[in-house]
Amino acid sequence: MQKNSYEYSRSYNGLNGQREMLFYIPGVDYNGKILNDLPLLQEMDPAKLVEMAISFDKSYSLSEVKQLTPSGLTQTWYWVDTYDNKKIYEPYIDGNGNKSYAIPHSESWAHGFGISPTEPAIEATEQPFLDALERGVQLKGNYHYDFKRIYNYLKKDKSKPDASDVRILGVVVTGTAEEFQVLSGKPYVRGITLGAVVDKY
Repeated sequence: MQKNSYEYSRSYNGLNGQREMLFYIPGVDYNGKILNDLPLLQEMDPAKLVEMAISFDKSYSLSEVKQLTPSGLTQTWYWVDTYDNKKIYEPYIDGNGNKSYAIPHSESWAHGFGISPTEPAIEATEQPFLDALERGVQLKGNYHYDFKRIYNYLKKDKSKPDASDVRILGVVVTGTAEEFQVLSGKPYVRGITLGAVVDKY
């Protein structure tokens, strides 16, 4: 990975002004334009607290993901593979005759689950995500189609999805700018984008 800037723009949160993180689906062709924001951290105070989104090279189980990131970094949110039709991300010829490629997903459009904000010491599991999915299917509210699509994609030919069907494509991690440097060159990191940055105290 190299530090690069590309033609797609970075989104910012309208409430706090922090940049939104981006995610890259494994196997999707982004025409080589995958961000690596790690070099930005070298320009910061090493004690700054940083939030970053890691996009993986492939899907992993939750237990595998928990072993991937080094100690000192805290995993706070897990991006789940809910992409039942990856063909829509293939390159295509647009109306002007130019070849167009997929752009990364903003954090606003990614589905997943995280640690409890009120009880961060409790270890994250797949079950709350599966429970929320089940409720979404049963409630038949505004997002019923999306809940049903994800539910069917995860369960495949079973009656309902279970924890083994939840595959993780990326993770949001927090730590100091200095602690993140250990991720440089890790083979499981396909892309890494910067989110919120705050002072430690």
